Amino acid sequence: MHLALMYNLSLPVVAALLALPVALYTYGNSGLVLADVVSVIGVLAFLRRFHTFEAFCLACAVVLGFAAIVMSLSDNGMAPLRQIGSLIFFFKPCLAYFCALLVIRTEDDARNFFASFSLVAWLVLISLFATIIYSHGGLVRSDSEINGSVFGLPPFGAYGVNSLATYFAVCSFIAFLALSIEKKWKLKLLHLSGAFGFACLTVFSVSREAILGLIVMYTFLMLSMFTKRPASVLFLIVIGIGSLLASLPWLEKSQLFDVKLAQIKTGLELGDWDYLSSGRLRLYMAALQRIAENPFGGAAFLGFDAALQGIFEIESVEGLSPHNQYITAGWKMGIPGALFYLTAVAAMLLKAARNVDGYCKHWLFAFAAGFLLVFANLWDVLIVPNVGALFFFTLGAFTAINRRVRGHSSTDARISG
Repeated sequence: MHLALMYNLSLPVVAALLALPVALYTYGNSGLVLADVVSVIGVLAFLRRFHTFEAFCLACAVVLGFAAIVMSLSDNGMAPLRQIGSLIFFFKPCLAYFCALLVIRTEDDARNFFASFSLVAWLVLISLFATIIYSHGGLVRSDSEINGSVFGLPPFGAYGVNSLATYFAVCSFIAFLALSIEKKWKLKLLHLSGAFGFACLTVFSVSREAILGLIVMYTFLMLSMFTKRPASVLFLIVIGIGSLLASLPWLEKSQLFDVKLAQIKTGLELGDWDYLSSGRLRLYMAALQRIAENPFGGAAFLGFDAALQGIFEIESVEGLSPHNQYITAGWKMGIPGALFYLTAVAAMLLKAARNVDGYCKHWLFAFAAGFLLVFANLWDVLIVPNVGALFFFTLGAFTAINRRVRGHSSTDARISG
């Protein structure tokens, strides 16, 4: 009885940990977040699932990453603790996938998780909007930081914008999934307001990466649903236009949108793609050069060399990354480790896709497209603690669904469409 109660409580607790973008401890521009608790739980499940292909590939990547650190010790005078910390930071979001395998067993469990996540995220949304309006005069973003607070606490990833803006985009898309599988109209309206509100915040953030990812996710979903659910596609279009129109006054007030448009225009006119990408191409080239110099170990989780400061024209390269998940994987630990890591991610995605059908398969395809085509190409999104953990937990949630319950038609209709 007590075990059953603990199991029933685990889903909303895990959903809350993933939905609250709050740091337990901060260091520099990063920190330990509530979502890391989900990753810690995932360690136990990872050890139990070590026989699976994705767990094996992930373990190989960790071993190769550690080997790269060991091989680098003779070449640098730094203590290895920083490198090991970077290795843990890189891999810990992946463990959320295995946590999902532990706490989700049926389609009802998956449905309850997404519904619970959307409800907690809705409370976060209300807190952000209220504090932005009351404390910041309605200004969502100030230069390089997103304003607002989460129940009095600063939201994780606010500085630098991209991490928190990506969280907004993902919350919007998950809220739309919760809306689609919900039966009660009152809750449908709440999920709808969450999807709409987070879409607006994504646009208000003026993060081009997050906005593009949001557009890609919803566009892929519309294209996949066009023939079977034309009414839903029309509904999505209305939400998109409504979010844009609602965002215009806020964007005009912040003036950042004009700055970004001017940057895009200047970059295109000059043919300067590095300027257009806010310096990403220089980061890509520097990381690729390091991989070419040491293909089996990369930077060994050390980061960029201080000699690059003059190239980037910044005060410090401390904490700087390539802004591309695929390049970052090779840059961090070398090509062999990166291949095992990316193979593990691909295996998780394929298992999740094989285990769902109907509407949820379309949604998962669009979700993956946003992450792997946009977010991962423009940001090291899978190592952002809360966003990466949410991505991997979502894959695990679909993978964990027990196919034996497919015979229950009411459940199947709610989650698989």
